[in-house]
Amino acid sequence: MITYNQQGEIDVTGTVLFTASPSINPLTSSVNQIRISNPAAYTFELFRFDFENSSLIKIYSFNLDAGDVFTDSYNYFLNPGDYLIAYTDIPGTNYLITIFDASR
Repeated sequence: MITYNQQGEIDVTGTVLFTASPSINPLTSSVNQIRISNPAAYTFELFRFDFENSSLIKIYSFNLDAGDVFTDSYNYFLNPGDYLIAYTDIPGTNYLITIFDASR
């Protein structure tokens, strides 16, 4: 079990931020913080894929002004195979997430 940060750029076609791996540990993995920014005005959407039910669930969508930095500190607990995927409407949207990975 480890906690670490991951960063990158969100593609306009969608970017998987984290996928919970199978684990011998009974604990679930979680994304503990998501921080996004873009120097231009942009729309940001976050979805969760539920592996067990094969369903994509929209968590939220925001329209943000140029230079806005959005921080989401909700703990997203993910079962093995679940993942968070983010979308934006323009290039240049950066993310930084904090992950607790039960599989490591």
